[in-house]
Amino acid sequence: MTRDAIVDEVRAIRDEIDKAYDYDINAIFAALRQMDATGRGHHVSLAPRSTSDQSPAHISGAGDRPIVAADGASRRR
Repeated sequence: MTRDAIVDEVRAIRDEIDKAYDYDINAIFAALRQMDATGRGHHVSLAPRSTSDQSPAHISGAGDRPIVAADGASRRR
């Protein structure tokens, strides 16, 4: 199995946090709750996408599939 650099980095950070709180799960969660309450965490906010951006034409390969009408007839886009 190949090693993944991102997984290794996440595990190293997790180990640093665990060591900082002497592997005490209650202390780790208390610290996380405190960070959440004070807003000291990293948060990512993405701009909402409009519904027109989510039309089937933007989906990969959507134009290759036939449209099937209610009468069962098939048509290409």
